[in-house]
Amino acid sequence: MIALEKIQIILSDLKNCSPQEFHTHITDFLEIFPPLSRADKENISSDFYTWADENKIAQPIKFCYAKYVLVLNAFFKEDYENTLLFCDEADELFSLNEEDDGLALTAGIRAATYRTLGNVDLALKYTRQCYEQLNKSGNFSHSQMAATYHTAGIYADLHQLDDALELYKSILTKAEILGNKIWVSNTLNGIGKVYLHQKKFAEAKEVLEKALIVSQEINNSIPISTALTDLGNYYLEVGDYLQAENYQKQALEVREQSKNFGGAITNFIQLGEIKFKEGNADDAIAMLNKAMKLAEEIKVKPKIYQIHLSLSKLFEHQKDLEKSLHHYKKFHEVREEVEHEDAAKKLKNMLLIFEAEQTKKENVIIKAQKLEIEQKNVALQETIDELTLSKINRKAKAITLFVTIALFIVEDFIIEHTMHIMSTENYFLSLAAKMAIIFLIKPIERVIEHSLLKKFVKKRKSSEVTI
Repeated sequence: MIALEKIQIILSDLKNCSPQEFHTHITDFLEIFPPLSRADKENISSDFYTWADENKIAQPIKFCYAKYVLVLNAFFKEDYENTLLFCDEADELFSLNEEDDGLALTAGIRAATYRTLGNVDLALKYTRQCYEQLNKSGNFSHSQMAATYHTAGIYADLHQLDDALELYKSILTKAEILGNKIWVSNTLNGIGKVYLHQKKFAEAKEVLEKALIVSQEINNSIPISTALTDLGNYYLEVGDYLQAENYQKQALEVREQSKNFGGAITNFIQLGEIKFKEGNADDAIAMLNKAMKLAEEIKVKPKIYQIHLSLSKLFEHQKDLEKSLHHYKKFHEVREEVEHEDAAKKLKNMLLIFEAEQTKKENVIIKAQKLEIEQKNVALQETIDELTLSKINRKAKAITLFVTIALFIVEDFIIEHTMHIMSTENYFLSLAAKMAIIFLIKPIERVIEHSLLKKFVKKRKSSEVTI
């Protein structure tokens, strides 16, 4: 509730702040947004975007970032198709407004999406793009650390543990300097897992305990339950089953309270393994049955077949071969279903990735073509303007010539009439009048040219308004 109230205040500031203050407020907003509940993310992103859409002409930069918040919301609710679609739309807006940091932010979300969809190459490509720009600008430190964190996670998945550890440590240093406890907690958990894989048990224990302390200071259920689960895994690995059970139960309680049922299933499975290693098969089966019930309720098939296999082994250990065979058959049956679904999902993901990349390439081509057309239009307009000015100049000269001839005719008539009345003749007076007319030719030409040009500009503006 505190986070929701805080982000609502920041959102209000975002809507009313000056362009100079915007960067500070949007940075704060993007740091608080991820830990919100799914429903709160939906409401906040919708509120921001609706307001920004109504004010996009007066405040285009705010509209760009409101579109990016839609990207974030789609990603966090695992709607990857719309995530990539919104990324394309946000990129177009950021490019139009020359917001390089905004393009880096969408690259970071693309990286996280492609990692989820199983394309490591594209994930690394976009992570690098995100990190390089934000590291250059020094802005959005939260997203900088996220980009590095995803890269570290990819290295850990590929068992490049030393590389992963180095990246996690770099994030930790930066997060501690900035006082960003969310990333301190995240990276400590990452480091602890790497140490556990490396069998560096003393180091793993130290950082995982520190991660728990930091996560409790944040008071957010996700990092707290993660830290408790990881500590439970550590104690299971070193053979301290009492402590392992204690931490898994604490993690389970937090996840049940926050309705994180997927994580709760993991804790039940771990508790089953602990009970089995303690030699208490009946309690182990009871834990696995609770995990099975929850997994079937939320239809998490990978967990279901994993639980069937564990139950098969437990019943085999108890010499109950009939139940063991039943669960073993169910294990293969459900796993086969998952494999078929995974194959279909991978195919869909591959098509999704292909289409997203094609759209991005097409957008680049369209943008280049649009720029080229705009440049040609400018050049064409400049040529038209030059020709028009030349035409106006010639027309002004022609009108000036007629005016000059008319003045000479009028001058001769006036002088002759005057001399006739005065009954005198003055050659110098006539010459002076002619010289005056000659000196007036250039100013007259300029006045006529200015008048014609003014008329042309007025006519052009009128046609533009009509269009």
